[in-house]
This record gives sequence, structure tokens and C-alpha cells, in this order.
Amino acid sequence: MRCWVRHHPVSENRLQDGSTAKAILSKLPQLDVCFDPHPDANPPSRAQGLLRWQMNPDRNWGPKPRAAKSGREESVEDRRLKGAKKADESRAKRKADVMLLMISIDLHLLAYHVYP
Repeated sequence: MRCWVRHHPVSENRLQDGSTAKAILSKLPQLDVCFDPHPDANPPSRAQGLLRWQMNPDRNWGPKPRAAKSGREESVEDRRLKGAKKADESRAKRKADVMLLMISIDLHLLAYHVYP
């Protein structure tokens, strides 16, 4: 910080007496630090305009399911769709169960003449 302030001076009005900043900046730095960018900071690929991070090769790219027995003809995409279908069926079954419960409650209330 002391080296930075030597190259970019701070107004004395900003450094109040007794402040920590004034105490730190009043001492001379022990090292001389260069703030110029390092020549190797930008690789040649950046100068050529190449991508730093390549695009994913496939949809849902990443960790795949564990290896299975050979002879299995089902692809990863087919298994994913099968799981989605199973989830939709489960959701539909829960919805049907809720509807049946509501109907049975309505019938029960009608039997006891709760509704006018």
C-alpha cells in the first residue's frame, strides 16, 4: 500500500492526525513493488482470440450414470426420459388420490347434512 501511495499520492486533507492510515503511510516502504502487468499474464491464445473455456460437447454433459452390464441397448437419454415418465405418473397418481379423498369427504359431509 505504501508503494502504491508513492506512485498515486493521497491528499493530505484525507489523512487526519491520529488516523491509522496516516500512521501506516508515514513509514517508508521496505520493498519497491512494480505494479506493471507481467509480460506472461496474457497467454498467446488470448491474442489469437481463442476461447478460454470451451463449450460443453453435449446436452446434459457431465457425470454419467455408472457403467452397466454389456448388452444393454438403452441409451442414457432413454433412461432419463423413462425416469421423467415415472415421475409424471407418480405425480398424476398423487393428484388422483387427493381428488378421491376430497370426494369422500364431500360425501361424508352430505351424509350428515352439513351442507344446506
